[in-house]
Amino acid sequence: MCAAEDLWQYTHPVLVAATPETRRHVCRVLLDYMRRELAIKVDYLNPTHQESLRQLSSQRLRAPWAMDENERLEHASILFPRSRQKEEEYGGNVVLSSRGGYGQFIRRFTTFSHYHEKINTQETGEIIRQILEALRAGGLVEIVHEAKNPGEVHGYQIPASALIWKVGKGQKAFHDPIRVPRLPAEGGRTNPFFVDFYRTVAAPNLAIPGTTNDLQGLEAHEHTAQVPSDVREERERLFRDGELPILYCSPTMELGVDISELNAVNMRNVPPTPANYAQRSGRAGRSSQPALVFTYCTMGSPHNQYYFKRPMLMVAGAVTPPRLDLTNEDLIRAHIHSVWLAETGLSLGKSLKDLLNLTDGDEPSLKVLDFVKDALDSDSARKKAHQRAKAILISIEDLLKQADWYSETWLEGVLN
Repeated sequence: MCAAEDLWQYTHPVLVAATPETRRHVCRVLLDYMRRELAIKVDYLNPTHQESLRQLSSQRLRAPWAMDENERLEHASILFPRSRQKEEEYGGNVVLSSRGGYGQFIRRFTTFSHYHEKINTQETGEIIRQILEALRAGGLVEIVHEAKNPGEVHGYQIPASALIWKVGKGQKAFHDPIRVPRLPAEGGRTNPFFVDFYRTVAAPNLAIPGTTNDLQGLEAHEHTAQVPSDVREERERLFRDGELPILYCSPTMELGVDISELNAVNMRNVPPTPANYAQRSGRAGRSSQPALVFTYCTMGSPHNQYYFKRPMLMVAGAVTPPRLDLTNEDLIRAHIHSVWLAETGLSLGKSLKDLLNLTDGDEPSLKVLDFVKDALDSDSARKKAHQRAKAILISIEDLLKQADWYSETWLEGVLN
């Protein structure tokens, strides 16, 4: 296709004069970009087909092999060769601007070294559209969204049949000239850990039963505030008993959860303070048992890099007691609200739909449901909340006398 001169004779001079090898290079870079952005025409990236698969999965497979109903599946995108429009919502598609990375790649002198004229952004957009049309003529991309109005552009995808799958040798890393204009003299390096992992541990025909190479049945779950409490407690039990070997946790695991024989903790970033580090690392190594604690320090975080160079300030740093202004009006008001809500005995459910009216057509009233209103209007709950809140305020009475916002009627006003 790149050597077919009739496809290129009416394109921009930079493409007309380019060698087939140069055209092939710029075409392959664009196709690789579309592939990475999932601008691929294939059933398995089609939302309708995915939903069908999800239903079949739930009917015919049991956990953990079935698709989880909350699992977010990646959909195919469509590539549009134009600039992003003002106030345009991101719909999962790809906008290929002449000012973007690929546009800069086109204008780079080393891309078309035979062409000595300067290429402006308007010409860049024209060149990108001409490359896509040549690829379409060669059957390597398809128009999946036709331009219908003036000023619009076609939307493109790569047909799955145009992709060629090859086994890599793990010796040469993929080079993306858009992100890495200059490749080091020794070329891009592969990650030896993953090369070895895929060749030995992950390969089914090489896995040795009963050894660490056998990954079949390896299971992990998350432990976050979004997980229902009963599920979270069950996962803690399985983890404690060794039936669940790996648990991915948010800071919910930082306090109050004792896993007696945990021997390893991995932190995905450096905690905010030494106190957080002490709590998280302290999940392992109970009862004088040894433990391995390791922390990733990301390159893009100044906080992580600071403590990467000064690890002792975090690992053996001083844990300072928290400071709290007990005369902060907002803090006390929020606490009074919490006391009152607790006294109502109201269950907050799992989402707002358990509390609010969301069923009145396109514009629901968003009023609280009747049983919620009854609980909130309870006189007995208000009286109990008043008694508890008054006892709390009496405990800091001397401090409140010095606060200019506090008065004897303040509590009544908050509860009202």
